Amino acid sequence: AKLTGYFINKSDILYLGSTLKISEKSQILSKIFTDHLQILSLFSFFSVNIPNYFKVPLLLSGNSLSLTSKSIDCFFSQFQNLKPLWFYQIIWSLLLPIFLFAFYLTLGLLLLLLKKNNIILKYRNTAFIFIYLYFFPTVVSLLSRSLNCIQIGDESYLDLDFNIKCFDPENHLPYMIYFSIPILFVWIIVIPLLIFLKIRNGKLKQWSIFTEIKYSIIFAGHKEKFYYWEFGKLAYKSIIIINSILFQQNLLYK
Repeated sequence: AKLTGYFINKSDILYLGSTLKISEKSQILSKIFTDHLQILSLFSFFSVNIPNYFKVPLLLSGNSLSLTSKSIDCFFSQFQNLKPLWFYQIIWSLLLPIFLFAFYLTLGLLLLLLKKNNIILKYRNTAFIFIYLYFFPTVVSLLSRSLNCIQIGDESYLDLDFNIKCFDPENHLPYMIYFSIPILFVWIIVIPLLIFLKIRNGKLKQWSIFTEIKYSIIFAGHKEKFYYWEFGKLAYKSIIIINSILFQQNLLYK
């Protein structure tokens, strides 16, 4: 019986045991924890007096990309040919989630080669979605700031670099049109749409429970008919973040 159960589990046809419930609970808790960290880190972005000993941990945990982009300023500033500097800061920051996912895949390959265990690679989609959800607000924030201008006196300057005038034909406008806007579109529209279609098609075809677990980080905690709710939350976050940045000089709005 145990041998039969083992092969049934391996075949992804039928799930035996209580791991599903444990997995759902951990995913729900991780989503709640991540959401609260992101909300608090975004809250600290506004002109609200928050002690530094409380703000720094929030930025480290919920808005790490902003610190990553700032931490590399001194390094990039040594290379005069790296202009505009803000563009390379964004590139460096966007590499962080890519590096994390690459590290996950490398760890999975090592485990597969050394111990013939593919458990890590088996859940690579789950890892990708978790990393995407974790970095979603900060990437939206960073790219939105690359589109935003700050009024100082009679001139407008780029939010990310006050040395560059808004819509500068060399150091802002082309990067905004060919980089920031397309990447922002892919990040908030294309990727969520692809994940949504994958989940919807899987549910329509009644995918196996093991396959559903890989994507359950999206809909864990929601009723079956509201599996799409997380995508609504992503759209809501995008609207809030983009508006808060584009209208950050409007005191009435804040």
